[in-house]
Amino acid sequence: QNMTLKVTAPLALMGGAMFATAMSFDDSMRKVQAVTGATGDQFDKLRELAQELGATAAWTASDAAAAMQYLGMAGLDTAQILEATPQMLSLASAGALELGEAADIATNVLSGFNLQVSDLAHVSDVIARAAASANTSVAQLGTAMSYVGPVASAAGMSIEETTAAIQVLSNSGIQGTRAGTSLRTALANLLAPTSAAEAILAKYGVTLQDVNPEVHSFAEILDTLNAAGLSTGETMELFGSQAGPAMISLLRTGGDGIREYTAAL
Repeated sequence: QNMTLKVTAPLALMGGAMFATAMSFDDSMRKVQAVTGATGDQFDKLRELAQELGATAAWTASDAAAAMQYLGMAGLDTAQILEATPQMLSLASAGALELGEAADIATNVLSGFNLQVSDLAHVSDVIARAAASANTSVAQLGTAMSYVGPVASAAGMSIEETTAAIQVLSNSGIQGTRAGTSLRTALANLLAPTSAAEAILAKYGVTLQDVNPEVHSFAEILDTLNAAGLSTGETMELFGSQAGPAMISLLRTGGDGIREYTAAL
């Protein structure tokens, strides 16, 4: 009875846990195979890398497989996944995230800015550096980018300058969803201003071209608006109740603040 309680039962539990872990990993790798279409040697290499990362890093092999799945869903082929998966470890570490979540964030930003797979390492570095140098997190940056990324990219803004603007907003307590939606609305108002907005700008001798994101950098636009001397009330009227507070914060920091963060990234 003593042997049963102290030896046999624990061994049975350990065996059950190991079996469950193996089943979970196999299930994760089947998902990777379904997404990537990898077979033969290609699939074996993915499986071996996941097992290696599970043995040497802070994550399990199933975690590594989940990251591979997100990378595959983003369109990466087997060779690219083999190169990118270790990079996701750095981003996950910086953001205290699961590997799959880190891969999801990085690939969403990549697609939002219409960047190439070869840019994935840089995207990860930008997000990690931004989270480390401003009052925000990797998860909050990922959320903000999901809202503003496609609009900012269409307006010609780089990932670095867009991230810099989110950093400035985050330092003012406007983070995550609020940062992304506020910046998106501000850019939309600059890209397609109302007649009332045009009248406010004309009052200060500012033309629509002077504040067009497709023509000028965001830092230059902030400089132009600051030089014009818009009041707080007019800034709110120009950008609306959602984006107005964000623009007030960005104007307070000014173009040089955006340039400083952009250069660092």
